[in-house]
Amino acid sequence: MRIALISLDQHWQKKELNLKRCEVFIKKAIASDCKLIIFPEMTLTGFSIDSQYINDSSESIKESKTMKHFADLSQNYKINIIYGLTLKEKYQTLAENVICLAEPTSGSKKIYSKVHPFTFAGERKVIKEGKNLGLFDLDGIKFNTSICYDLRFPSFYNSASTLSDCIICIACWPEKRVHHWDALLVARAIENQSYMIGVNCTGIDGNGLYYKKSSKIVSPNGDKITAISEDKEIDIYNIDKKIVETARKEFPFLQDSNPSLYLKLSNSQKLKEK
Repeated sequence: MRIALISLDQHWQKKELNLKRCEVFIKKAIASDCKLIIFPEMTLTGFSIDSQYINDSSESIKESKTMKHFADLSQNYKINIIYGLTLKEKYQTLAENVICLAEPTSGSKKIYSKVHPFTFAGERKVIKEGKNLGLFDLDGIKFNTSICYDLRFPSFYNSASTLSDCIICIACWPEKRVHHWDALLVARAIENQSYMIGVNCTGIDGNGLYYKKSSKIVSPNGDKITAISEDKEIDIYNIDKKIVETARKEFPFLQDSNPSLYLKLSNSQKLKEK
């Protein structure tokens, strides 16, 4: 499968401008015969978690202009699109930081809500934690999805290791900790014997944080995949499910995982400490 990763230099809190730029990259992805294009976290706004802005800019899932726009783009250009935004219904106190998938024949749908809000930056004050995995299939490849800070929690990924061939993580991950991003993408790929796709934004956000271009795909063996085409904000890659199948067949360590025992050991230790 051919995939475009977009290291979008996001215009802070400017949805319409970012949407226009997204369409430019979609056209480039189509010209390269891509089946899937992936944008970073909170695609049209940047990682803006000011409580007033979140309340004002978050959209209802049934009335979301963003979801409608990406659905139209997917249908018009015949490409699958992964993008991020915040959703908030009127009855909700907190919003959700979500991943949506737009498909040419079925429009946009929410597939994942961020399980680990970034408490360090105050995200948990405005974003509620998700409770489900974000799995989907595309052309015979099983995908799992995640957002930014999720990357620091291996058990979260291990819970779906046998359910996915490829894991996507969209992010707004600052340059000052980008070495963590690089190392964790490799670790998650090796641990789960799956492709690991990391899509990070670039540029400087409204808080003055700098984001270095660092989007990449890591193989199930932990090797960085070489892009078939590279540009400032768009890189094109090929992935092959057979690579995952071969890795798991040649070194089938996932079958020896025992999560129920790990939980038992953890609970037992907690009881001892009491």
